[in-house]
Amino acid sequence: MPDWVKQNEYAVVGALLEDQHDIGEVAEKLKPDAFSVVLLRTVYQEIIRLHFADEPVSAASVLNAIGSDYEPIIKQALEFSAFARSDLPFYAGVLMEQSRLGQIRHAAAELAASETMDAANDAMAALNGLMVTKSSVQVVDSGEAAADFFARLGSSPEYLKWNIPDIDAKVYAEPGDLILLGGYPSSGKTLLAVQLALSMSRTYRVGFFSLETSARKLTDRIMSHLSQVPLAKIKRRDLNEAEWAALADASTKFDALPFSIVPAAGFSVHDIQAVARNRKFQIIFVDYLQIINEKGKDRFDKVSNISLGLHTFSQESKIAVIALSQLSRPEKESGKPKPPTMASFRESGQIEQDADVAFILYPSDPNDNASSRILKVAKNKEGEKAIIELDFDGATQTMRVHEKTRGEHYREVHKAIAAAGKGCAGQVKFTEIKNDPNASV
Repeated sequence: MPDWVKQNEYAVVGALLEDQHDIGEVAEKLKPDAFSVVLLRTVYQEIIRLHFADEPVSAASVLNAIGSDYEPIIKQALEFSAFARSDLPFYAGVLMEQSRLGQIRHAAAELAASETMDAANDAMAALNGLMVTKSSVQVVDSGEAAADFFARLGSSPEYLKWNIPDIDAKVYAEPGDLILLGGYPSSGKTLLAVQLALSMSRTYRVGFFSLETSARKLTDRIMSHLSQVPLAKIKRRDLNEAEWAALADASTKFDALPFSIVPAAGFSVHDIQAVARNRKFQIIFVDYLQIINEKGKDRFDKVSNISLGLHTFSQESKIAVIALSQLSRPEKESGKPKPPTMASFRESGQIEQDADVAFILYPSDPNDNASSRILKVAKNKEGEKAIIELDFDGATQTMRVHEKTRGEHYREVHKAIAAAGKGCAGQVKFTEIKNDPNASV
């Protein structure tokens, strides 16, 4: 520990003994374990205790409480008090940051000395936790909140742009939100997520963390979607001149986007955090939640830890996290599958709680996997719920908003969903969608 750091420790304690005006503010910022000098830590704790007990704080009152053995250390603290007296909260903050740096160095040393992957993962988790820990409590008073509110009114909205008119009009997700996209296996979750990621990368730096699908396979899907060349023809290399030209044009467009694929098999939440921060992504897609490598005493506990970890990370980093999730097998009523709900998210109720927004994707006809898809906005903390029908084209890896937005078609869909699950249609309203039928999601 450098001498100037220890000097700062003495100076902060001495300044607190001489001037009690800043004790409350310093207590919010500075934790007792920031002191490397153990005797000073004891003196500091007693200062805080006396202050919040509304008792006088002075050298005499502290000595009376903890004993005369501390008199030499208090005298030394008073000798250095002038060093910190000019801006006590600042020097307290410096002290806390130095303490955190010391803890980070210790955690880094433990990581370097790890002899097993479990030990390395534990050390990495501790290191990441230190990197996101706040040095002080942030309290926003009513006046500050009101001033910030009106300042924001004078600027452009901060919510995410999905480039799907009906979603943009009703879903006000912001940087820092956890957004779920749930669906059954083979429902088209990855296909839709890739399209959304490509669309949003026109505006944001997007990272697509793929825990299940290789970068090559994702790229094949992307190029099929952008070029509208059937995926099967790409796989077979059965391409005519026009298709080669379409793929070349698609490649140019793809290359220009701030979009990155991160092969993430075996990744933990902390691994995702580290890459997202390092690459300065603004939005990340995680495909998919249940196979993230995380510890837990059982499957329920593991998934809960994953969900809470992603939620905490999104809030602290202000990076929007869009996580794909498997749904439990559909319940049946009168022999027919019921439409999925928020309760369908597999293996943990924590997922439901942590999500700021939740989409659910499922076939309109459960017996026909090639049928159109229903995209339900099932949870929307700051907006409306909605149902959107998407035309599904597996050949070109594309979903489009259905062009028929009014009339008999929607009434038929509405009736079908109502028949499949009583009460569903009454809880979620259909919305009119104005969109170019040739434009993909």
